[in-house]
Amino acid sequence: MSRAIVALGVAAFLAGMPCRSGALAEEARDMLDEVLAAGKLVVAVDANYYPQSFIGKGGELDGFDVDVAREVARRLGVKVSFATPDWEAIVGGRWARRFDLSIGSMAPTAEREKVLWFTIPYYFCSASFVAHRDNTTIREPADLAAKSVGLCKGATYQRYLEANLDIRGGGRTFYAPPKGAAIKGYNSDSDALQELRLGDGVRLDAALMAKPMIEREIRDGAPFKIVLDPPFYEALAFALDRARGPSARMLARLDELIGAMHKDGTLRALSRKWFESDPTVAPRPRAPVLWLRPLGPFLAALMLLTGGAGVLCLGALRRRRAWARRPLTLAAFLLVPLAAGVLPLVEGLTAKYTWDERLWLGLPLLALAAWHWGVAWALTRPSALAAPEGAAELPLAERIMAARRDARARFGLLTAAVCLAILIALYGVLRVFELDVSFVSEWFPFVMGGAGLTLLVSALSIALASLLALAGALGRLSKNPTAYGVSSFYVSLFRGTPLILQIYICYFALPQLGVILPAVVAGVLALGANYGAYMTEIFRAGVEAVGKGQTEAAHALGMTRPQTLRRIVLPQAFRIVIPAVGNEFVAMLKDSALVGAMGVHDLMWRAQTVGRQNCKSLETLLIAGAFYWLLTILFQRAQGRLEARMAQGERR
Repeated sequence: MSRAIVALGVAAFLAGMPCRSGALAEEARDMLDEVLAAGKLVVAVDANYYPQSFIGKGGELDGFDVDVAREVARRLGVKVSFATPDWEAIVGGRWARRFDLSIGSMAPTAEREKVLWFTIPYYFCSASFVAHRDNTTIREPADLAAKSVGLCKGATYQRYLEANLDIRGGGRTFYAPPKGAAIKGYNSDSDALQELRLGDGVRLDAALMAKPMIEREIRDGAPFKIVLDPPFYEALAFALDRARGPSARMLARLDELIGAMHKDGTLRALSRKWFESDPTVAPRPRAPVLWLRPLGPFLAALMLLTGGAGVLCLGALRRRRAWARRPLTLAAFLLVPLAAGVLPLVEGLTAKYTWDERLWLGLPLLALAAWHWGVAWALTRPSALAAPEGAAELPLAERIMAARRDARARFGLLTAAVCLAILIALYGVLRVFELDVSFVSEWFPFVMGGAGLTLLVSALSIALASLLALAGALGRLSKNPTAYGVSSFYVSLFRGTPLILQIYICYFALPQLGVILPAVVAGVLALGANYGAYMTEIFRAGVEAVGKGQTEAAHALGMTRPQTLRRIVLPQAFRIVIPAVGNEFVAMLKDSALVGAMGVHDLMWRAQTVGRQNCKSLETLLIAGAFYWLLTILFQRAQGRLEARMAQGERR
């Protein structure tokens, strides 16, 4: 955008400043005073809007808007921190002082000015239509009739297509919106691009968004192209919450800073950094990770070593040596070829290797894998399970117990081999569909950085749910109408409404009542209360499953009702409800991902954010999914051990 247009837009916006500021000048304490007194400016940005604001390679927020926010805070003489709420939460106003300012490339409109104050423009941005590069039907605006067009919900692009866009502050519309387009709203522009990437007309025919974002995707090799001329451009400004209170001095100060940054060239330099081709920030197309090249010789040597050991093992089997029948020996010849033979073969067939490399690596590994499985087959034949030499000297009971242990171990090894084979097959399928291993390795530390917060939210929610469930169950079993009524109402309310609704009420609705909770606290409260309601019925059923005769016997011994519950009923009820409660805990571990909707930077939020901004959702969601899966497996094993220990008293 030319400097003349920028200067004209700034001048036009400044012309309206006296009226706007005069309405607020009489207020006593201004937002500027509060920010300076706190020594910190909290800025709301969109964490998934490249190149304006996004998660950088170091795991920190980066981009044009982030750089502008840091420069503004530096000139104000305060520190800056960032919040990442949903876009609709920003434009809707009533921020409840969770953040002070939005520097998020927001265009002033008549509707937004009802709830927000706007500064003078700090830059201008053109909107553009983008289609899949295979598209040949969109040549003029009328061609979008009956076409599906994706865009970010609540953005000016939606208002433009709905023909009710009122651009303020120096923007301009070049032609009327096309009629008859089917609008599909998404949470972010990246979501729309990901749908468009699937192919021309598969889910979307076109999308409407900021031109810089489209240009970046095309530079990175995405299958897109810009169609039609830009329909409009916007004058983008900072936004402040009208509900915050007096802000006249803050607005005037921000206008002054923006004007100075225009004049001294700071905004121009930042614009050139982010909106022109710059290889230091724009990710290049990644080449496939050919990890077989350095590991191929090592894997072949490993297979040869264990293959030679197989000759010794078969000889020992014929001589009925005990060590040849150990489950560990079977593991060496069953799991090693899967991990060190089949996995490289799958990689070699699916990744971009030359046929010479595939033959050089594949044929020896295939031959050795076949040899290993032949040895494993020999180890699992009935003759291999015969008693080894010297076994007849052992007592019969010891021989039977040893045979059972070996049988269980062999069954477990075969099961593990089947699971490993399925995982390798899935890996091969994903590699066929161009799973980017280098992207996974690059972003794995950042995504896993949210695992600690996920575990914290889950642990606190489980503790709260257990307490509420125990109290609710006792209330449901009580003969006191007040206790019974309160617990019944609690169970009915939280079981009858969606969990995501309860989370939104705790975080977004309670501030209207004067209750402002941190995002993590709101998430823990909602999760704990929701699952506590479900677990109340489980606890109640467990208590009722304990025989009444035991309660009567306790009373006959002179125990009070609390003593009977603590010493007789609850220990037995706890053993009964372990399986059902364990299932609820597993479900809660996974539902903890919902706290990301409040901007909590947990594991799922990080995976979604990085995946969207790079159009690599498959890779990042696989990382998150693997973590939740592993966590569930560990929890189930712990639950199984606890069940076995609690069941010892029932064995006869």
